[in-house]
Amino acid sequence: CVAALQLLGGLRRDDDRAAEAIGLLERAAAIAPGRADLHFVLARAYNRAGRIDAAMQAYRYAIERDPSDPAAPNNLGLIHLHDLGEPQVAEGYFRRVLELAPWLGNFDPVEGFILHEARPGVMMTAE
Repeated sequence: CVAALQLLGGLRRDDDRAAEAIGLLERAAAIAPGRADLHFVLARAYNRAGRIDAAMQAYRYAIERDPSDPAAPNNLGLIHLHDLGEPQVAEGYFRRVLELAPWLGNFDPVEGFILHEARPGVMMTAE
């Protein structure tokens, strides 16, 4: 049931049906609150819907549940950079990404967002 809700929610988000996606993903997260991956996908749906505060809260929750995954701090960095205009805060998140994923050594934490935008696919994007 949770996997189906997560899959459907992700599909709805990708189809620009964020409100439907959020409803499905919130149900899934209520059933399995400890799953970081659900909160990550929910955060992406919130972000797609323009609900930045809710997205940030869901990303933080995903980080609490799985602090070893670099995707949520990356997306928080992108929100701080692009949506909130806080490059210094974004840099802290990008540095954390490098700590978690050292194979991204060419990802400069000070100018990383520029390299990220210039090289799509290097990291997940915040949508």
